[in-house]
Amino acid sequence: MKDKLMFEPIALSSQSPVIARNFDYDHFFFPWHYHDEFEILYVKEGTGTTFVADGATDFAPGTIILFGSGIPHYSKSSSQYYQNNPNYRLRGSIIQFEKEFMSHAINNYPEFRSTKKLLEQSSQGICFPLDCQKLVNQIDKTTSSQGFLRLINLLQLLFMMSQSRNFRTIGSVLYNTREQSADNNRLKKILTYLEQHYLEEISLEEVAEIGAMNNSSFCRFFKDKTGKTLIQYIIEMRIAYACELLNNTTQDIFQISFTCGFNSISHFNKVFKRITHVTPSYYRANNPSKMQ
Repeated sequence: MKDKLMFEPIALSSQSPVIARNFDYDHFFFPWHYHDEFEILYVKEGTGTTFVADGATDFAPGTIILFGSGIPHYSKSSSQYYQNNPNYRLRGSIIQFEKEFMSHAINNYPEFRSTKKLLEQSSQGICFPLDCQKLVNQIDKTTSSQGFLRLINLLQLLFMMSQSRNFRTIGSVLYNTREQSADNNRLKKILTYLEQHYLEEISLEEVAEIGAMNNSSFCRFFKDKTGKTLIQYIIEMRIAYACELLNNTTQDIFQISFTCGFNSISHFNKVFKRITHVTPSYYRANNPSKMQ
């Protein structure tokens, strides 16, 4: 799994530097990867192993891990979670925030000294003790809040983490994250374009042109870097946005399907269920963001 390192683009809103959500998976599925954003992972239910840089740690209910910006990592669930057994579910929360979030204050004001040190240490990955109920409560507050209150809750969470005396680092202090290559800069340019236009009609030719490649070269490049075809990638972005609309608006499902770039409600329903394993109506009725 660690033989190929992939860049994961995080679709942060232009209106907020933070994404906070709950998850309910069969198992972890994202491969060995890195992203520019910091990430906090809280496991409410499930077991397995998380790999960070050149280290690893087992996770169990109550595990909280802080990943630094650009640090390679992936999580692998225990074997029983891959057996399609409904009794085994992986549940928890993920918070991701821009590496420039509050950077001036964190780097310059003495009130943020401990938070700055925490974020520096997160370049190795940080695991917090299982019995940190105060951190769990603050994670719940962050994921359930919106707007300005979410930012305040995140700052409070980071401060509380920085005051913990029992956390431990996972990777080696000598580990150096991979330098961004020309290929990765090219990929970022392509992904930025997709993030800006994924709800529109996008042709293979126009995206290949962004990457300064012909169509066949682009297809090989994109699949190698993301593990997905261009169509798969765009559809997954659209479904992710549909989930956001189902969670946070009262738009009907028919309207959401067209807003997200689908020309047929039946096609939308089919694709949504293939990716999320539930129907849009079931997803809305069992809103994951309300999970406690």
